[in-house]
Amino acid sequence: MRALRRVPPSEITFEPASMIDRAGRVFWWNGRIYRAIRSEHAEFYRSLFDSRNIESLFDSGLVSGEVVPLSVDGFGLVLRHQRVPVASYCMEWSAGMLKDGALLLCDLSMGLAAKGLTLRDAHPWNIMFDGGRPLFVDWGSIGLLQQQAAWPYPELRDRFLFPLYLMAAGRSSLARAFMLDIVNRQSPGDVYRLLLGRIAPRLLLRYWLDDRALTRASRHVDQEFFRGLRRIIEVIPMAEQRTEWTEYEGPDGRFSHDPCEEWPAKIRNVHNLLRRLGPRTVLDVGCSRGWFSELAARQGAQVTAIDIDEPSVTKLYRHVRERKLPILPLVMDICAPTPAHGVARGYPAAEDRLRSEMVMALAITHHLVFKRGLTFELISRQLALFAEKWLVVEFVPPEDRYVSQWVNERFAWYGLEGFVTALQVFFRRIEILESSPSPRLLLWCER
Repeated sequence: MRALRRVPPSEITFEPASMIDRAGRVFWWNGRIYRAIRSEHAEFYRSLFDSRNIESLFDSGLVSGEVVPLSVDGFGLVLRHQRVPVASYCMEWSAGMLKDGALLLCDLSMGLAAKGLTLRDAHPWNIMFDGGRPLFVDWGSIGLLQQQAAWPYPELRDRFLFPLYLMAAGRSSLARAFMLDIVNRQSPGDVYRLLLGRIAPRLLLRYWLDDRALTRASRHVDQEFFRGLRRIIEVIPMAEQRTEWTEYEGPDGRFSHDPCEEWPAKIRNVHNLLRRLGPRTVLDVGCSRGWFSELAARQGAQVTAIDIDEPSVTKLYRHVRERKLPILPLVMDICAPTPAHGVARGYPAAEDRLRSEMVMALAITHHLVFKRGLTFELISRQLALFAEKWLVVEFVPPEDRYVSQWVNERFAWYGLEGFVTALQVFFRRIEILESSPSPRLLLWCER
């Protein structure tokens, strides 16, 4: 038997959200992620690899893992897991991502059922996205099928189906508010009343009948149960809330990502910065359909792309999924990023999870000023929360043909000098570069 290497407790960083895991604790060590299994569960987890061929489910969306020759005080087994680049949560996903997460649970549960296994939990905090691919990350939720009285269908209904129904009815904001409340669930009656008048009565009746049938069937599940659940999820219509930015792609979207002489100054300078600095991680704020996100990804960066316009994020997600790009598209407002939540705030805030070596904030500063009421000081402080090393932010001066229509005596302070002064509080070096169309400018800021 191979000797085990003891991991010093002082070198371990436990994941706060795993404190309620019955089977073990997730921890970080030497930049990698592990799961320490409690002694009373160690034999079961060894059997997953030895006799149940759990590895065959990795292609179904179970995050990959392996037994490693390590020991942690107080635990009987250690697994090493695949690392998901960026943690995201359900209230940040587009409707398509939430639906894909629900379908993953069906597919994975079918595969587990064939091995006499099941899931104890069916909520979206057990799922993360690696680019366009959802992954189930909670190995502690896996158990024996015959030892579970009923499959947790009500949890999936409350945390997946009800939000999807609300999104399909144009109530995305309300659905996201419900998802942020990790403790309380909405009663079926309350959700159906919210849908009343917003969807066809026959559709509402179908939801109710499906729920009753699935609740009864979940007491004795088999693969056919999950096939039926999958069919119900697949046909949920998607109707995203549109904004003024839904059809906006920006003038840069018409260009190829391959370098060419036709590239305008903005693309050339952003591309040159990406090549020269080589950031490993990039946060693209106000990404729209993600043209600059893909430019950064093509330079080797792991990109998180955020925007308030869900249809744009959806289009980017589909593109990322098809091309297998290292981009995580999220629905998020930089003015109100997701706060820490859960027991003891075990799920970290956006500024902790999405913090990147480089932040790109292109063509949004003037909107934050004139439409959201932010000052240069607030914009600089907010962007600095997410930037580890560099910020590339675009400034649209008062003489720009759009901004000139918004400027008045209330905004006498709106100028390049004031913006640079505000940025200097957080960045020691600022370089001004040409952008496009003229007279727009890029400000490259370094910590």
